[in-house]
Amino acid sequence: MTDVMIDFETLGTKPTSVPLSIGAVAFNPNSATIISRFHRNIDIDSSLAAGLTIGGATVMWWLNQTAEARKALADPPPISIKEMMSDFTRWVKPILGRDGNVWSHGSIFDISIIENIYRTFGESPPWFFTRIMDTRTVFRITSFDFTAWNKARGGVAHNSLDDSIAQVEALSLCWNRISVK
Repeated sequence: MTDVMIDFETLGTKPTSVPLSIGAVAFNPNSATIISRFHRNIDIDSSLAAGLTIGGATVMWWLNQTAEARKALADPPPISIKEMMSDFTRWVKPILGRDGNVWSHGSIFDISIIENIYRTFGESPPWFFTRIMDTRTVFRITSFDFTAWNKARGGVAHNSLDDSIAQVEALSLCWNRISVK
């Protein structure tokens, strides 16, 4: 079984927020084996032209993040939101097939962002709504303190690809604590 973890960095907290970057990894939830990686930075102007929004509080929040996290938003160079969506679809469709799950850290943010992007361009997400999964639920069921674990892990906070990888590593730890058939 191959699933996909998605993480966004954005300029807001609403489903209509301008995305700055997307990081995603295809993985096996039983082993945390990373099968494939996807990472794109997204041009802000193309997102604004598509009607997406910016939240002032989130812009201020970004000003207080590490230089390393902010620098990651420019490397690789940003591409248009439409190009990101096309690249992502070409990457994720063959990975998920009919039975793959798409995961995010929380049930209402990252998946809502990408599904809104698809709707903005008149397209449907390349997964079934019944295949959307949430790490926070698994973490709560297993009494796993993701925040403490992630801080000890290190890495680059608020780098969408690094966050996706961390979420997969933590999910696999918890996944193996419970019996899922």
